[in-house]
Amino acid sequence: MLSPINPNNDNLANGLDYKPIEVVQLPPEQGSVGPGARSVFEIDYVPLWGFTSLCGRRPEMEDALATVLRFMKIPTQMMIGDRALDGVTKCLSHMTAHFFGVYDGHGGSQVANYCHERFHSALTEELDILMTKLNDRSTNDDCQEQWRKAFSNTFLKVDAEIGEANVAPIAPETVGSTAAIAIVCSSHIIVWIEI
Repeated sequence: MLSPINPNNDNLANGLDYKPIEVVQLPPEQGSVGPGARSVFEIDYVPLWGFTSLCGRRPEMEDALATVLRFMKIPTQMMIGDRALDGVTKCLSHMTAHFFGVYDGHGGSQVANYCHERFHSALTEELDILMTKLNDRSTNDDCQEQWRKAFSNTFLKVDAEIGEANVAPIAPETVGSTAAIAIVCSSHIIVWIEI
């Protein structure tokens, strides 16, 4: 058990109610140490995660977050490119990815809430297009450029949906949101921030 504060701390007297955090340690896998150990690319665990949200002085919460565990299987090629890695089996073609998004709304919650509902789906659409190009071998972009294009296209798509003129607007023009997105795999963490 981990306790974030000393129980005799004055924070308890100030109304802060901290509870101990329980950390679960997974048992080591058979053959996980020494020769025959599995590569980090082959591990398929859900990462430990959590969040805290405070409204502050606003009358309503304007922020939102989205967590999609086991979001999708990402081709290993999108993480390491064409490099061959020692200890990685040839049959490992995809890695499990988890999606985490934080949307900091301003002027209202509508855009942050829309991003909460839509962004991960729009990113899936863009990654599916990219994976088709990888399978067809119709792209020569390195893995960093592939991710840059996927995120840029997703932000442009969601922004266009929010501001579509032919439907009722999702939010007034004065409402917006920033976004911080993380795709977490066993070997990589890809972060994109849009202000």
